[in-house]
Amino acid sequence: MQVDTLYRFRLTFNADGPLKWIGHLDLVRTWERVIRRSGLGLAYSKGYTPHPRIAFAAPLAVGISGQNEFMDIWLENDNSPLQVQDKLNGVLAPGLSIQSVESISLNLPPMQSLLKAATYEILFDTNDLDKEVVGKSILGLLAKSTLTWEEVRGKKKRTYDLRATVIDLQLSTLTDENILITMELSMEEKRTGRPSQILKALDIDSDPNRIVRTKIEMFQWKAS
Repeated sequence: MQVDTLYRFRLTFNADGPLKWIGHLDLVRTWERVIRRSGLGLAYSKGYTPHPRIAFAAPLAVGISGQNEFMDIWLENDNSPLQVQDKLNGVLAPGLSIQSVESISLNLPPMQSLLKAATYEILFDTNDLDKEVVGKSILGLLAKSTLTWEEVRGKKKRTYDLRATVIDLQLSTLTDENILITMELSMEEKRTGRPSQILKALDIDSDPNRIVRTKIEMFQWKAS
């Protein structure tokens, strides 16, 4: 019985522009088309409905840009990381850019199982926020030990501790026109923080000019 040999690569990439307005499944399809056009030999799962062997660290919500995002791809053909990056760069969709590519072990666990935290930068016009009021709201939220929160998504309602999802919040003035809120939020299972809910907790109703997830942090994995 012949055993197929696969090759696993981890990409660090940015997704911006029109791509921030598409859903996660559409982003997966976009990357699938890019990899197929590159001729790299994307691997697919076995069975009646094969799926591309592509895995993201965490989905991006619609309207949020991503910097330093992680994605694993499995290829049927051996390539160096530089070859993979060069071939992909030649066919990238608008809004995508690759920061780096590395070859990794097939035995590494899924990134989703190692997620620790994410950092978001949220930009507002100074005219849309009262910095003093927001600053007090941030200090008040950080001072709480717990914050019971109810969230409704479609027909589903859940109650959880919103404070447990917040690692840190920072408020800064970039220019006379721009105010920046930086959020470091948990991505651990059952306590994943979402910027939209934190903004609600801070009583911020204004729409931000831009939301960017700038960093994903994962726990270190040690082989047993």
